[in-house]
Amino acid sequence: MSVTVIIAAHADDDAHRVAARRWVTDRYLARFPWPVQVSIQQGDYWCKAEAVNPTAADVDADVLVIADADSYASVAGMTAAVTAVTDKRAPWAMPAASVHRLDQRSTEAVLATAPSTDVPSVVTGRSHELLAGGGIVVVRRDVWNDVGGFDPRFHGWGGEDYALGCALRSLTGRYAHKVGGTLWHLWHPPAPSNGGLLPDDNAALASRYRHAKFDPAEMRDIINERQAAWH
Repeated sequence: MSVTVIIAAHADDDAHRVAARRWVTDRYLARFPWPVQVSIQQGDYWCKAEAVNPTAADVDADVLVIADADSYASVAGMTAAVTAVTDKRAPWAMPAASVHRLDQRSTEAVLATAPSTDVPSVVTGRSHELLAGGGIVVVRRDVWNDVGGFDPRFHGWGGEDYALGCALRSLTGRYAHKVGGTLWHLWHPPAPSNGGLLPDDNAALASRYRHAKFDPAEMRDIINERQAAWH
């Protein structure tokens, strides 16, 4: 089965985010056999759906790796997650179970390393459980099409990854196949969780996805509703 990596970014990303994106992109190209598409969204605010969904629709691949531009996982973890999906053992997978947020100094050490080599052993920062749907998600094309990708009603940062994870869980009937290990998040200046835009609307929409997580009929209604709004 064919695989393509899609890396989402915004045209107004600052220098730190751009440096992270370039390193992450080069790492995929150097360490894995899959083609990479960097999808840069225009506009006044971040909307992950606008960054990813059109590119995903245009890509001719059986399996999509939807990847944040500021994160990476081990070669073993990425390979295992993609293999689980291409072998049809899982409809969707994630290459790690936890996320480690590197501090600025550790990030600088990583970015100074050639993407084609092993990264230095870095431990400074903080760790927590990786949210299903966030960071890097490996998903079969038909499953991605069924959930309709990211919801374009999420404006700014926050909620869209969680909603995707809930939709995938609801409509496939399965939690993500998670490979043990760590997702490394590169430091950059933080943005407000919702970009300062519509925080109440984003939270309310995420709550609807949470309630529909185990109710496919309700989830289908949410997806059909936002697909109508998108068009």
